[in-house]
Amino acid sequence: MARRQRRRAGGGGLQAAMPSLTSLMDVVTIILIYFVKTFAASPITVQDPSINLPISTSLDTPEDAIVVMVTGTERKERSPDGRTILVEAIPVISVDDAVVLELDKNFTVPKSALSGQFIINPLKRKLLEVKKMQNITSQLTEKESSGGKIIFVLDKNVPFSFLSQILATAGSAGFPEFKFATVKAEE
Repeated sequence: MARRQRRRAGGGGLQAAMPSLTSLMDVVTIILIYFVKTFAASPITVQDPSINLPISTSLDTPEDAIVVMVTGTERKERSPDGRTILVEAIPVISVDDAVVLELDKNFTVPKSALSGQFIINPLKRKLLEVKKMQNITSQLTEKESSGGKIIFVLDKNVPFSFLSQILATAGSAGFPEFKFATVKAEE
């Protein structure tokens, strides 16, 4: 009789050691929400302070694609007293964070880097290399390649003549689809 009363009163040592499944699920849910909120904010992050993106009211969200970035001629930096100042910078073209070519302050491509009037050779070589890697990856993973999509992250001061060179180069490298990254306008 004494054993029965002890079992009912204390429940044995086994139940006291097991954690509650409800509290464990709460913790996992909170962590999951944190990660989703943290990583789903923006598929493209522009951390280069020399890029001043144009503003857009479009509701489209960027998709997975190659990122071609052209930095601007000014970089925002903090002065020792905490103010934001503009410092001169050299514009560069980069593909997926790999610098491809330095430009002059007027976004002029050196003659030695051009084929004809519009094709930028170093950019075309890098785009062809990335496309080749995408094709190899899609064959190995048996998944369809996102092939042919570029997101251009350009400073809003890039001249149209330079923009036409970049677009012609992307087209000649086999990338017919493109989008431009912009900053969403505040409503």
